Amino acid sequence: MKFTLTQDGVATCALPAATIAVTRTSGGTTGAIDESVYVMAADNGSNFRIASCQYVYNLSASALGVGTYRADIKINGTVIGNAIFQLK
Repeated sequence: MKFTLTQDGVATCALPAATIAVTRTSGGTTGAIDESVYVMAADNGSNFRIASCQYVYNLSASALGVGTYRADIKINGTVIGNAIFQLK
């Protein structure tokens, strides 16, 4: 997962810390997913890393199982964006 932050419509490299939270919204047991399930070796817990003025997180989808998921992106505890994805 990659994204950039903009300020006044322009991409910026002044990036505050950001975290990810994944929730299963349908299929199987719904609810928040423990980060230990989707974290990969390149990741540091739920923290995005910053590379080339972008936020980067390698989400390990193989352990999540079939279902629909929402990934929330948080800065300072506030959700600033999200993505919905489905695994079959």
